[in-house]
Amino acid sequence: MQSVSYAHVKRKLQIKTIAELSEVQFIKFVKSVTPKLFQAQVFDTKDDLLNLTHDISAGEKLIISEPIVIEKEVRSFILNNEIQDLAFYEGDGNLKEAKMFIETFLKEKNIVLPKTYVWDISYNQEVGLLIIEFNSTWGAGLNSCHAEKVIDCIRAASEN
Repeated sequence: MQSVSYAHVKRKLQIKTIAELSEVQFIKFVKSVTPKLFQAQVFDTKDDLLNLTHDISAGEKLIISEPIVIEKEVRSFILNNEIQDLAFYEGDGNLKEAKMFIETFLKEKNIVLPKTYVWDISYNQEVGLLIIEFNSTWGAGLNSCHAEKVIDCIRAASEN
């Protein structure tokens, strides 16, 4: 499995199945790898998570991370490793700084990413800019990005 460096995510991330939760020390932010199986959130205890996921297969994979405070969030649409548009959709701030963070990562990345994707980054006063998540272009909302700037991303995502 490929991974993004701690320097970019600024928190420990794990992928575990529901059956492997005994290895995890809570409080944790948990999200299903399969989109929308349950609402991603911070869980105080393993039992809180198990109560929510009791009807989901024990083999289902979960993304587990240390909780972080998100003060500002930027959405960006990427096509062929180039930013097509980016915008704050929670909070506001310096888009130039966010753009530089994304462009630096795109030049240095050591993982293979799709031709097009949507990328959310966050700002936290304690740690600065960090990667929140990568999303499928075809399923992501514009979140203040301009449709005319990202239409080629949507087209590319629809080709397969």
